[in-house]
Amino acid sequence: MILTETALTLLRNTLVRNAASARYRANGSYYTTSIALAEITAEGRVNISLLMEDPLNVAVNITEVQLLNHNGVPIASKAENITRESPQQGIYYRFSFYIQEV
Repeated sequence: MILTETALTLLRNTLVRNAASARYRANGSYYTTSIALAEITAEGRVNISLLMEDPLNVAVNITEVQLLNHNGVPIASKAENITRESPQQGIYYRFSFYIQEV
């Protein structure tokens, strides 16, 4: 059985609609942030972007990033090892999902 392009589009749209916020672990604690951009590209890739700012105003090590649904439940999670030395800079982060029939 093969999914139609209509079905793939529905799956992509569902992911975009359900990604309500994000959470990241910095220096061992979780912090929530908003979604900056959620889009579907012409190639069918779902990109969900966020900005991680330093809530502690010190150097941070980010070890995990999660996308949360409207109930605050993780729908995607990725282990990371991102170190940021300067507290004046945020980190722009993007989840990218390619949903296709194989």
